[in-house]
Amino acid sequence: MNKIVIYSSRYGTSAKYAHKIAEQKNYFLCSLDKIVNYTDKCDEIIFIAPIYIGKIFGFNKLIRELRQSNQVKITLIIVGIYDPQRAENNLKIEKMIIKMVEGSSFKLQSIYRLRGQLNIKKLSITHRILINALYTAAKKKGNEDLSENEKDIISAYENQKQVNDDNFNKMLKNI
Repeated sequence: MNKIVIYSSRYGTSAKYAHKIAEQKNYFLCSLDKIVNYTDKCDEIIFIAPIYIGKIFGFNKLIRELRQSNQVKITLIIVGIYDPQRAENNLKIEKMIIKMVEGSSFKLQSIYRLRGQLNIKKLSITHRILINALYTAAKKKGNEDLSENEKDIISAYENQKQVNDDNFNKMLKNI
């Protein structure tokens, strides 16, 4: 089977994961911005992208590109700072993905979630302001009043080394 790794990355974590997958699996690798004609030559795409405020960065563009291609399988890897194993977040994301892929010619193979790495210094001013506001609001609350997502924001902000190789290695075995 001919597989390709395509990534969309804003601050680098998705790109790091994509490079690591392509290297370890010996798959062709390209950025979403450079996928011209590559999708016609593969059976499966492994798409890696960050999620921001419930939207998968670049996924709409990939779907538009694939509408013209033959039936191709897609494995989707979503990278974010919220706990990738939290069911309530994942259900919302999966519903959104199913709506997005309706009527397309490709088959959604599987969805994986990985923890992203938050590097405040790399963020755009808009994202920095948003994360700082979320962090500040969460820190004002007592620990018992925090939602799980607020705890994730605090953890990501205070411990900027978030990447968990255990989840990555489990996923790598399956793709």
